[in-house]
Amino acid sequence: MGKLLTEDSVRQLMKQNKLIDQGSLTLPRGTILTPSARSFLAEHQIRIGAGPSNAATDATPVQVDQNPWIDTLYISSEKVDFAKIANYRIPLFQLQMTVREQGILWLSLLRHQQVALNQKTVTSLVSLVNALLVAKPNEVTDLKEFPWEEVQLENLGLNKPQSVMLQQMSLSIEKVVTSLAQYLVVEPNLNETVYYQAIVRWQTMIQAWLQTVLKVGEDDAKSK
Repeated sequence: MGKLLTEDSVRQLMKQNKLIDQGSLTLPRGTILTPSARSFLAEHQIRIGAGPSNAATDATPVQVDQNPWIDTLYISSEKVDFAKIANYRIPLFQLQMTVREQGILWLSLLRHQQVALNQKTVTSLVSLVNALLVAKPNEVTDLKEFPWEEVQLENLGLNKPQSVMLQQMSLSIEKVVTSLAQYLVVEPNLNETVYYQAIVRWQTMIQAWLQTVLKVGEDDAKSK
């Protein structure tokens, strides 16, 4: 079993200027970081790497789980009731299915981030998606507000995801908008509801984030 490195140990290493070089902490293979030590390193933007070893199999970098709490978050879903299968043809269900799919895609994107994320912002994001998912057909017109306070994607400080993930997110917006348009066919006054406006605002926010990420990628490519 490897050596256990606590937050106090990391602080001592920093004070003594040991094992830390240009914002990186080099650790012997098998070193175990406590959650508080990981948080401390993330707060100080210190990267983790594996120390030198004679064994080729020991060259793998030490992986630090920056956001383990994301695994506790959950996108709302219901058990499929085959006795009421006709209900799954209604436009609201189709819309909510695409929003659910998009929410799960968001969690997957966030889970693969190697930077520490703002937990309050991510939790609020999930709460917003779940609020859209739990509304029943007879409740849509009565909803008054949604939890927007902490839903600010630009504050998450995300690293640029892989290109395929960006394409999937862009496709998810198209699917949500298509479902929303189909819902409008049977509910022409839907666009006057807070529910409709909340979905449009959420999709607009995601699209603006995508455009910002893609622009940064284009600028980086031009500078090379």
